[in-house]
Amino acid sequence: MNPHLVARAQELCVANDREELKALFANYYEHFGAIPLDDSDVTDSQAINDLVRENVILNGVTFFGHSQQFLKALRRVVDVWASSLEYTGALTASEISQRVLRKASRTTSGSDSYFTVQQLFSADENYLLKPRGFALPPIEVDVYLSDGCIHSKVTCTNLYGLYSMDDIDCPTDGVLKPPKPWLSLDTTVVEETNHNTCQNVRHLEIIIPEDAD
Repeated sequence: MNPHLVARAQELCVANDREELKALFANYYEHFGAIPLDDSDVTDSQAINDLVRENVILNGVTFFGHSQQFLKALRRVVDVWASSLEYTGALTASEISQRVLRKASRTTSGSDSYFTVQQLFSADENYLLKPRGFALPPIEVDVYLSDGCIHSKVTCTNLYGLYSMDDIDCPTDGVLKPPKPWLSLDTTVVEETNHNTCQNVRHLEIIIPEDAD
């Protein structure tokens, strides 16, 4: 990340200036909206374990709570493209399906998004970064054939909040209630892959939602 923008974000956090921090993210969306990430790295077994508790949208079709149906549908879609006379790649349908499945793991996208956001605010011990208590959006998976190549695009969103330690430590009116985040942060990891060439582009978008307090 741009060290000057990171330093500015940390300064505004220390100064408790939420409005200026929102303005910083809005004015430099081209930076905070496209932070480069390394390729995802997760085992097949971890990817399967993640899938069991996920809602997924595959090529516009929803698979909510039906992981086995999603797996079958993914393999069927990839098999159709890999069997096409237009396909010029060397990978088999099974190999591509496993690669797509690993890229759809929330373990790696969640870890990358958390630690990237944590890097922005790690200078201030008065705040704690943790997931917000909302249902997460489904993981979106698109698989398609273009110019003889099988491509995939995986989009995974995670929701975080930056919480004031004072709000966490001090109950309101003597009643312990879940604190509201001082700042809400929505993160989205997008990974686009050409499975013929194994070229991969992966980036993180960080935004402050408009309805954030």
